[in-house]
Amino acid sequence: MNSRLIIILCISCSAVWADKASKIRSATAELQKEGARIRRTADGSLELDFHLRGRKISAATLAVVTQLPRVTALNLRDTRVTNEMLSLVARLPELRRLHLERTQIGDAGIARLTGLQHLKYLNLYQTKITDGAVPHLIRIDSLRSLYVWDSGVSQQGLQNLKAGLPETKVVGGVDLASMPAEAPQRAVDRPKQQLTWMPFSGELPPRSILGTNTRIVFENRSNRKVRVYWVSYNNELVLYATLKPGATRDQNTFSDASWLITDLDDEPLGWFRTGEPKGLAVIPWK
Repeated sequence: MNSRLIIILCISCSAVWADKASKIRSATAELQKEGARIRRTADGSLELDFHLRGRKISAATLAVVTQLPRVTALNLRDTRVTNEMLSLVARLPELRRLHLERTQIGDAGIARLTGLQHLKYLNLYQTKITDGAVPHLIRIDSLRSLYVWDSGVSQQGLQNLKAGLPETKVVGGVDLASMPAEAPQRAVDRPKQQLTWMPFSGELPPRSILGTNTRIVFENRSNRKVRVYWVSYNNELVLYATLKPGATRDQNTFSDASWLITDLDDEPLGWFRTGEPKGLAVIPWK
């Protein structure tokens, strides 16, 4: 191969790569305008978040996502994603984590995801899936964490999932019907620190980090019943209690833990972050 031909090939390759980079920059800018948070990880892959409650995401927006290289995590929690749109999500071959919690996704949507054979984490908390999704989920044998809490999956369906995915942690959550309607009242020691109330501003609190053992005392000074959720180490919401106005709860926890407070419709109100001393978490009137 002569030197002139080599130069021509190099110029051609450079033009192709420049065009590809330009398209990626354009797609990234367009997604950010739509409210996406895009993070590049240490290995060069991309993680995208579209998780503002009620966000009306479109098929056109998800089509832009498919133009990005190496998308390994996609958060569609609380969006209006539809079953049909998951056909676009299925075009992300390196996807490892997918958040669909509190969406209207049902069995037909899960059927579109069976080709994601690198998917390790799937959150379907409070979706519309039923036992009809179980055969489709079992086909995604790369799964290692699957959350179907508070969905339409029955106890038998849960057992079928665990049998069909023996290497997967399948979480059905707690049986909310078996929990007391109100948190039990108990005498508490005086907390040493009042924790800062962080009003909800569209972003859910950061995940908890395992720290030293401590306690948190919740005091509901609002005029309504509220729910108390622990934000787990995997960014999952775990319900611990319902507090009526004026009620308190003394709860074991760790430092660097996040606790989310919602109303009875699961609309976030605000959150607390624990420290090492025993903390007082006052839920304000408004």
